[in-house]
Amino acid sequence: MKDKVLEVVKLPLRYDDYGQMIFDSNGNLFIEVRGWGKFQYKDNGQEVQDSFGKMITDAFNEKYTKVDE
Repeated sequence: MKDKVLEVVKLPLRYDDYGQMIFDSNGNLFIEVRGWGKFQYKDNGQEVQDSFGKMITDAFNEKYTKVDE
């Protein structure tokens, strides 16, 4: 199934910290990061949410832009 996802979603992904959204390389919305309910109670909650969005983006890019061996 991952092949079907990767046919639609063009890598690499990028995180937009203004809107807390992740876009593919064609500028299409891939994911909206919606963790504010939990993160708002933490010190620097917005930064924590942005860090989470960047973690998702980096992990997805790292896993799926590697060449299969």
